[in-house]
Amino acid sequence: MEESGISTGARTFFSHVLDHRWAVIVGCVVTIGVLGSFLPTLVKDTTPEAFVPKNSPALEYRNRVEETFGLKDPMVVAVIADGPGGIFTPDSLQLVQWLTDRIARVPGIDPDRVVSLATESDIVGTMDGMLVEPFWASPPATDEQARRVWEAVESFPLYQGTLVARDGTGTLIVAELLDDDEAKRIYFDLLELTAEAERVGLTGEGTQLHVAGQG
Repeated sequence: MEESGISTGARTFFSHVLDHRWAVIVGCVVTIGVLGSFLPTLVKDTTPEAFVPKNSPALEYRNRVEETFGLKDPMVVAVIADGPGGIFTPDSLQLVQWLTDRIARVPGIDPDRVVSLATESDIVGTMDGMLVEPFWASPPATDEQARRVWEAVESFPLYQGTLVARDGTGTLIVAELLDDDEAKRIYFDLLELTAEAERVGLTGEGTQLHVAGQG
């Protein structure tokens, strides 16, 4: 029975490889060495832009907005509390204040561009115009004070669904970076900060902390 052309070709190929096995081994080692020399120069780009074509109109518009208005991709810490009152309890709001103060001191974060309930103000219309006041001068110490903060947020739709969850179970602390190249290090600094909050007992039962962002 005659062997097929494919079988004969395969036999010839492997016979040739075996006859010149040392040359093949040396060639493979050299190829691996050359390719391996480029490994230290490889960079993993985990930014959202890496998944968008360079000529995408959306990416071009985003870059134009960043250049014009100085907007950058922020890092975000989310405080989630599914207990009664959601995040509008003395413990949760004191946690928001603590995190806000500590995040503003993280190297690489712009302290003037940290946004949370602890930094923003309530705006109320009056007979003479508008009254602008922080949601609190110091974190609420009683359930009644915390409830008044929730009522103020409820009457200010701008914060609902953006800074605060519409059902009151979560809120964000948003921080802009001074240097995007420091994003990875800052991300791990924020993770350590949330772990510290848990260690010192600032997170009550049912409270969760999450870190997200470009890092």
